[in-house]
Amino acid sequence: MSPSGGNRDFSWVRLVFVDLFGSPRSVQLPGAHLPAILADGIGVDGSALEGRARQLEADMLLRPDPSTLLDLGGGIARIVCDVAEIDGRRWPVDPRTALSRLLEDLGPWARSWRARAELEFYLLDSNLEPVDSAGYFSDLAGADRGAQVVHAAAARLDSYGATVISAHHEAGRGQHELDLAEAGPIALGDSLVLAKEVLKEEASAAGLRATFMARPISTEPGSGLHLQQRFALGSVHSASDPSEAPKAVCSPMRAGCAPLLRRRSTPTGACMWDQRLPVQRFGPTSTGQLWCVSLPRAQATRLSSFEVRIRARIPTCS
Repeated sequence: MSPSGGNRDFSWVRLVFVDLFGSPRSVQLPGAHLPAILADGIGVDGSALEGRARQLEADMLLRPDPSTLLDLGGGIARIVCDVAEIDGRRWPVDPRTALSRLLEDLGPWARSWRARAELEFYLLDSNLEPVDSAGYFSDLAGADRGAQVVHAAAARLDSYGATVISAHHEAGRGQHELDLAEAGPIALGDSLVLAKEVLKEEASAAGLRATFMARPISTEPGSGLHLQQRFALGSVHSASDPSEAPKAVCSPMRAGCAPLLRRRSTPTGACMWDQRLPVQRFGPTSTGQLWCVSLPRAQATRLSSFEVRIRARIPTCS
């Protein structure tokens, strides 16, 4: 997501942050205060963050990230904030700060990480019923209310710099998927928060409700957030014979996958190579997850990057 605010004057500025559960929160301030806010931040009631801050009713500090300033139109701007202690110290419980600290710990691997995001959600009518009865990859007509919401949201996101690369109907009635373009960790996280906001706003304007709950309807498939993760390696790992590819790429793949479960587990068991597809499988891990690492066919013998997909036994963890 790239800034689009420039040096324009805004009537109002939305300072956006997320609570401990990733739900967006915001403070709206007159645009005249933006320069001071960028320089010094602004205090906020910590009870909005839940967890420890709610128990202590502590005051916290919002520190805007200037690179995220967006012109939403109509004299309104939006900017993403980190949550800090009132004295300016980083607050490690803030999700955005926690991610930044993790990236610092991971070093080179974090700098090589990119991902595309597949965001699944349901669109419900005023009676909380699915807006349509279509199925997986159904070809929806232009007049379909759900498709119109998705198209409108995608257009807005593109104008904000959060590029949408595709969209389609999912398996459940009223279930859709919106796919965001590849980005780095912080940018992708910011884009996902923005995408949920925009989808909810467009759904509301159409008299619908967008929900990202894991399984809002017990008789329909659940919704997930899938990341197609890619690691760029520092050097090219080659194998002259395709049959030797597993040996050439197994070690760098393991090195790339390990940090993802660094705080929970590491891949165990033998590497399994599917000769029909350029897919390396690690697993199961000690947490019961199955790792799928895929390579484009053209790169099966020369590896400069690889993709990681995680599929957990519990769908809500995928």
